[in-house]
Amino acid sequence: MPGVIAGVLLAMVTGWSLAWIFMYIGTIAKSSQSVQSLSIMVLLPLTFVSNAFVPVDTLPDWLKTLVGLNPVSHVVTALRDLLNNGVVTVSVGYALLGCVVVVAIFRAAHRPLLLQEGLDQRHSPQTLDGGNASPSRSA
Repeated sequence: MPGVIAGVLLAMVTGWSLAWIFMYIGTIAKSSQSVQSLSIMVLLPLTFVSNAFVPVDTLPDWLKTLVGLNPVSHVVTALRDLLNNGVVTVSVGYALLGCVVVVAIFRAAHRPLLLQEGLDQRHSPQTLDGGNASPSRSA
């Protein structure tokens, strides 16, 4: 049972850390369609160039190297170890390290955009009704 709880927590932390990538994409993209397209371009390689669907020993050497560098591979291995065997292995550490690295990179990339957005909002003109965003009622 502790392995299941740890596995669920690891999955939640991984989802939260990957959300930083998509939050950054949502900040830089011009439309919701471009956010969706860019997100798929990020998510598909991370998923399919991992050990989630195919055993690593059946892959060519160059692809084994990519799979070994992919943080999703470490998360998948860690979740398998936790959920199937209830053991904490080195893959759990690599998975958590990957999560920390992803958050650090995209938080650092996102911060200037947030600061710029904050400056833009402070210097933007007021709305026509004096800043009150609530809809007016007609009599």
